[in-house]
Amino acid sequence: MKVKSQKLWKILFILVAIIVGVCGYYIVVYVLIHNSDTWKYNVDTTQCQEELDKIVEYINDECANEGEVKLWVDIDTRAEEYYLIDDDTSEIYDDVGLREALKVVYKEGFVHKDSHLESIRIYGEEIYFCGNNLQYALVYSPDGKPKSTSDIFGDDDIKVKSIGDGWYHIRRAINLF
Repeated sequence: MKVKSQKLWKILFILVAIIVGVCGYYIVVYVLIHNSDTWKYNVDTTQCQEELDKIVEYINDECANEGEVKLWVDIDTRAEEYYLIDDDTSEIYDDVGLREALKVVYKEGFVHKDSHLESIRIYGEEIYFCGNNLQYALVYSPDGKPKSTSDIFGDDDIKVKSIGDGWYHIRRAINLF
């Protein structure tokens, strides 16, 4: 009887150890992925903050009171010139200062090899600088935390990180479970 009881305890101990080990493994993997990849597509605002501010000022002047606006970033690769094109009207926003600011943001802001500035979306006072991989957006929201995130990210879980002065990093959340 005592031998059966000892075997049962050993088996139970081994099962508990395996369960704890597997759970521990998933927790470690989750923490490593969550902390290492969550913000990898971030725009490096230290390299292009002045240009981002110029673009916001230009958009506020040109697109004020137009509601929701989607602007595509278009690149003339031969001339290395950058333009904004209105998605609805196909209007080209051609301003020398805007082109230079877009160039700096495109080249020096979106530094991750898998992320490039693809579009700028305007929802009232909120301006979203969207990456091409649909994982990340840099947002200017002067009235606090951005509210129009579902228009870009749908119903996906998102992470929002304030970086000061009305600027936010937003990305799709990484969910392993």
